[in-house]
Amino acid sequence: MKPVDIKIIGYMFSIMFNIILYITFLYAYFCNNHRFSITINDYGEAHIELVILIILFPIMLLGLYYTVKE
Repeated sequence: MKPVDIKIIGYMFSIMFNIILYITFLYAYFCNNHRFSITINDYGEAHIELVILIILFPIMLLGLYYTVKE
């Protein structure tokens, strides 16, 4: 992969993670008396998501590195 490709992937996943965090925060803040509880294995997906997150975190860091390097 080229550094440009890694930057784009890093941006995409960083934005997606921020949107998820933002929505979760707003839901807890406005709808649930400042509390929020989630389950991460309703469909048996927790192990797959863990692997995906472990793989994507370095890609996000590389995207940030290439951005700052420029």
